[in-house]
Amino acid sequence: MHAALTPTARLLACSIVTLLLLATTAAAQRRVGTERHVSLGGGWVHAVVADAGQSANRFSSGFEAFEAHAGLRKRRPRSISEASFTYSYAPLTSARETSVASYDRGDMLYRYLTRVHRFERRGIELFVGGEVNQTLVRRSNASLVNNSLAFESISSLGLAVGATWPFKLWQRDWQLEGMLTTPLVAWVARPRYALAGQTVPFTTERDLFDYLGDGELMGPGRLGRATLAWALTYPLANGNALALTYTWDFYRVSPATNGLPVSAAQHSLGLRFRFRF
Repeated sequence: MHAALTPTARLLACSIVTLLLLATTAAAQRRVGTERHVSLGGGWVHAVVADAGQSANRFSSGFEAFEAHAGLRKRRPRSISEASFTYSYAPLTSARETSVASYDRGDMLYRYLTRVHRFERRGIELFVGGEVNQTLVRRSNASLVNNSLAFESISSLGLAVGATWPFKLWQRDWQLEGMLTTPLVAWVARPRYALAGQTVPFTTERDLFDYLGDGELMGPGRLGRATLAWALTYPLANGNALALTYTWDFYRVSPATNGLPVSAAQHSLGLRFRFRF
């Protein structure tokens, strides 16, 4: 018999299939005046987590953390659409504990923005739109007994605002891009002991997907989240580009009565190649 795939492997497999389907759809929808890019890259992440369901202490990552990114981006004269998957990994430690927790995170999103204003003199464009996001975070701490595995699954529909600013530097056409997103409504799943304040044995990776249905519908009052992203792009030959990116993401989940809250922040600094096709 073949060994069962771990949740992380299943998440990666589903994401690769999704990106391939998006690539096939994009290739069949070419239009005049449209620029399409495949984005590939990686970088360094710094994660900070305070999960009352696992520990009273705050855990954070060091220099061993990394991220990998793949995405599709389509720019039309009056709109921007983007689909991407980002995987992050980091070992988490605490100054008050000797144990080390592993941290895996996957972010899949689709974002569509439409231009609402253009400053003709400087070429700055303002965009407003929406985003569908699926974030799955998994933390494992083998030194714990009944709560060794914790996770958050956040499926959200949110608001997105952005801006682009093209400028010249060293006789090259650079561009600075900014994006701010926040969820309006989300389905949030956590382990049962975290949602209801109960101690439930939860120690095997195989159980992770079994608990995703035990979630709650949350709005801004119980799920506070904001994501701020910046990208500085440098043009290359044949319409390709190199982008230096920075992303800050923070969320806090406040379950119902007797539930255990979790707060997490992640900083990401990356380098991404955009290949035009």
